Amino acid sequence: MAGRLGVSMAEASAMEVPVIATRHGGIPDHQIDGVTGYLVDEGDWQGMARRMLQLIDSPKTRTEMGRAGRRHIMNVGNLDIQLSKLGDYIEEVSQH
Repeated sequence: MAGRLGVSMAEASAMEVPVIATRHGGIPDHQIDGVTGYLVDEGDWQGMARRMLQLIDSPKTRTEMGRAGRRHIMNVGNLDIQLSKLGDYIEEVSQH
């Protein structure tokens, strides 16, 4: 993961709440646009509002994105999983 994960976004994802955020800093590294929520350009308040209304109008989409966000954060935010991936990578690199 290239950028830092925002605690409030991680908490929202863990609680199965879809995240609507801007494409800023490391946010796009942690939020999957159209899967765990939506990303909009910085300053695009109309796009942000449009995405909010979409989620208000679609309980099914909210639920699906919320569940996807939880699965995603439980994977990327899990220290054991990340350490295992790091160990696998180190082993792979050391064999070359």
